[in-house]
Formats: sequence, C-alpha cells, structure tokens
Amino acid sequence: MKDDIIRVALIGGDEFAKEVLDTIVRYYSGRRKLKVKIHALAWHDENSPAMKLARKYKIKTFTNIQELFTPEENIDVIVVLVDDEELFNKILTTRPLHIRILSYKVFRLFWDALKAEAKTIKAQFDQLNTIIHGIDENILILSPKMEVEDINDICLRKMGYSREEVIGKKCYEVFQKSNRECHFDQFVCPLKTAMETKKSCKRIMPRINREGKVVYLEISISPIFDENNRLIHFVEISRDISDHIHKHSDIYRELENLLEKTKKELKERERELRHQDKMASLGKLAASVVHEINNPISGILNLVLLMRRIIEEGDVGEKELNMFLRNLTLMEGEIRRISRITSNLLTFSKGKKSEFTKVNINDIINDVFFLCSNMFKINKVKLKKELQPNLPVIVADGEQIKQVLINLISNAIEAMEGQKDKEILIKTKEKGQFIQIMFGDNGPGIPEGVREKIFEPFYTTKKKGKGVGLGLSVVYGIIKNHSGTIEVKSRNKRGTLFIIKLPITQAEEKYE
Repeated sequence: MKDDIIRVALIGGDEFAKEVLDTIVRYYSGRRKLKVKIHALAWHDENSPAMKLARKYKIKTFTNIQELFTPEENIDVIVVLVDDEELFNKILTTRPLHIRILSYKVFRLFWDALKAEAKTIKAQFDQLNTIIHGIDENILILSPKMEVEDINDICLRKMGYSREEVIGKKCYEVFQKSNRECHFDQFVCPLKTAMETKKSCKRIMPRINREGKVVYLEISISPIFDENNRLIHFVEISRDISDHIHKHSDIYRELENLLEKTKKELKERERELRHQDKMASLGKLAASVVHEINNPISGILNLVLLMRRIIEEGDVGEKELNMFLRNLTLMEGEIRRISRITSNLLTFSKGKKSEFTKVNINDIINDVFFLCSNMFKINKVKLKKELQPNLPVIVADGEQIKQVLINLISNAIEAMEGQKDKEILIKTKEKGQFIQIMFGDNGPGIPEGVREKIFEPFYTTKKKGKGVGLGLSVVYGIIKNHSGTIEVKSRNKRGTLFIIKLPITQAEEKYE
C-alpha cells in the first residue's frame, strides 16, 4: 500500500448492496483519519440500484469482476454482498493472493448485529428526543462558534421561531437581533463565560423573541467534550423568568426609593454631626481667644481713659499730641488684630454647603495657626512648621480643611495635657498629583487596639464630658469627601503622626 490507504471493492447490485454502500459512504464522509476507501463496485447489471448509487457518489463501477484484479486498481479487500457460493468460489480461485476476501455470510453476521445495535440506539435516541422536546424548558445545543445546532420544540414555540430560522445561525443573530457578540453593562453572556472557563455557568440573560419583545431567561449552560477532551458542544437549558422579574419590579423600585431616602437621611445626619463637631471646636477656640482679645481690649481701654483724662485737664500740648498719635497707632494695631481673630471665628462658624475653590494649603495652615495661637500659648505648646514654598494650589473647600486642622490641633493638645514638653509639627510637600500634609505631636501616642477605631463615629477614649467621639470621624469624612486619604502612625510614648493626602484637582462636579 504505497499511499497507506486500504482500498475496498464491493460486489453486488441489489438493495442490500445499495444500503451498505450508502451507509458506509455517508458515515465515513469527511473522516480523514480513517484510511479506508470504497474504491469500486462491481456487478453485471449497470442499472442495478447499487451501481446507480455508486456512480452518484463518483465511485468506480465495473460490470466485469475480473477488472478489480488488475494492478492499476490496487484493490486490497473485496467484500461480497450477494449470497452466491459459486460467485464466491470463482473470486476466491481467480483473485491475486494479496487481495483479501470477506464472504457474504461473515459480513452479514456483523452487519445484522450492527443494525440491531443501531436500531436500539435509535430507539433510545428517539425516546430521549421525545423527552427533550416534551420538557417544559428551553434546550439548545450550541457549537463552539456560537451556532445553534439543535433546539427543542418548547423553545421554538415560546420564542416564536421556526426551526429553519434558528438552526445554523449565530445565537446572538437570532436572540439578540445583532450581528455582533452580546455586550451588556449589567449582564454577562453565560456562553462566553463557559467558553473561557470550560466549566458550567448559570446566569440571568435578556433575549428577544420573534415579535421583538424582551424576555428574561435563567440560563444554565455546560460544555461537552469528546474522547480527546476537545470542546465540541454546549448544552443550554433555560427557563423564562420574565413574570417573576416583572412581578417583583415594584418591590425593587420600593427598595430603591427606600435606599435613596435612607441615603438622604444619612447625608443630612452627617451634615448635622459635622455642624455639631464644628460648634464644639468653635467653643474651644472661643474660650482660648477670650484672653487674647481681653488683653488688647484692656490696653485700648486704658489708653482711651488716659487720653480722656489729659483732654479733660485741658493740658494738651505738642508732646501730648505726639503721645496721642502713638497711642492711636497702637490702638489701631490691636483693634485690627481683634478684628482678624473675630473674622476668622465668624468665617469658621458659618454653616454652609461645601464650596470647592482653588486654595493654598499653606495659607490655610497659617490662618488656622494664627486663630489657635492663644491656644498654643495657654497650653505652652511649641509649634514647628515646615511648609514647602511655592506649593501648588488645590481644589478644595477651605473651611472644611480648616476644621480638619483645628480638630487635629485640639486632639493633640488634649493628648499632651500634663506633659512638660509639648510640640506640634506640621509639614507640607507636593507628591505627584497630591499635596501631603503631615501633622504630628510628641504626646503619649495611640494604643494599637485603639488605633483602628479612632475614625469611627462616637468612639472616644476621653473622660466623660470631654468629648463625644465625633472629631476624627468628621475629619475622615471631610478628607474622603475631598477624594483624599488619611492614615495614622503612632508608637507608645513616641507621639502620633497623621498623614493626609489631598488631590490637586477634584472631579469637575465638585469644582462647579
């Protein structure tokens, strides 16, 4: 066998020979791995059923059996399909020795056994097919190319299609009315998932019936492999859950409305808590600046009384006028200082909606530290600033950032209460697309078990009456609202460091 193919010749022309020829040709069509070929058919009547079919399949035909024996035909096996002992003996005695012969009786034995088995398999298949088409579920057989290979009658009836409109078409062409693969924002195609993972997948998926109506299906799809573990099919079973979806849509809408209402209430509560915390911080600031304001007011009052007494005595000369001018200059400076302090307090105390504008973090820090200067003096806190010059402006709510800093200052001072040497450090620097603020103190630090809870609302380690635990939760909320981050580093008796990162730019809707 030069080309390594076994060439088979059939002898016979009746209906049995036709049946064998037709079955073999149709079954082995396209199966290239099987190196067996029906090369020729020989029978004395060229108009017999088998001879006509052989010519249709373009298989060589001979009316003289002896022609099969020529070297040109290179026949390897002859199968006799007629029950004729005389014909069989003639072939047996005249054929070349290299040609093998399979007699009619032996071939018929195997053929009848195979037909019986095929009949049994067909009966089982028909039974299974009846069950599949009778199940009240949609069943599809899909190829790895997403083509519909088979579909049960229930699915056709429910979706309104005929078999001709579905078989051989891409699933998305039929059920999505699209010329490209499915793409949804809320749904992931279960077939694509099963193709990628090579595992079963279950999903809810919208499809379009023949009338153009969207139906929702709960789809379960599984891959099928051949004996060589190659993916050959997908079996999809689905059921229509559109009624369930529509029935519960009102409930979903109610839940969404309830969720939206809850979000608004939480937002309002957050605003109230933030305002309460601001008022608490304002109270602390107001108490600390009372002395700062009282001192210049007392000085101004004394100078006014002194100048008034001199005027009343009527002894006002050039020397007294020069003194009055100096006193007025001093009084002006003190009054401006008082005005600046009260102006900052008023600005901080105003409850207003977030206003994102371009601000300079260094300027905000300097304003806050001026506002808290008397608090530092009263508590004997040493201040250390390391502010990066020419820091880029950022888009932020300046008043909220002030509240963050005042809360951190207040907490740091309270933490260092009773300590001899008190120091607060604040540093700023540009880091990529962020401005970093580092705020630290040399207080006792935050215990490890407490550190992870300090940003929780109403969590506090202060004594009763000293605080309600809103300060750092408000700080966290403000920083998060600015799309920033805050982290804390602390060691026992080694102080605490807060690291804040604020983006230089904000989302457009915040800026507007």
